[in-house]
Amino acid sequence: MKLWWYNNPPNYGDILTPYIMAHYGFRFEYSERNKADALCVGSIAKWARPGMMGLGSGFIDTADPVCRDADYRFVRVMVLTAKWGDQDWIYKWPQ
Repeated sequence: MKLWWYNNPPNYGDILTPYIMAHYGFRFEYSERNKADALCVGSIAKWARPGMMGLGSGFIDTADPVCRDADYRFVRVMVLTAKWGDQDWIYKWPQ
């Protein structure tokens, strides 16, 4: 999996990404944001693209843009729910 996390400047939430992914045995490589399959951890969901997985990422501000066609697996729910105005997507967990 090509994975992107914010690292310039390094930030605590984002620097946890490689450790979390390695701990759970995911095979991944760091990728540039525009070439990544997924983004992970931190307030970086505003950079999601259609089809891109959002793994543990969220939004820091309700003004951040939301890509409704991204594949969010786990996020900070309250901010995203407030932005979308519904909760149906919360129950679409991966099989």
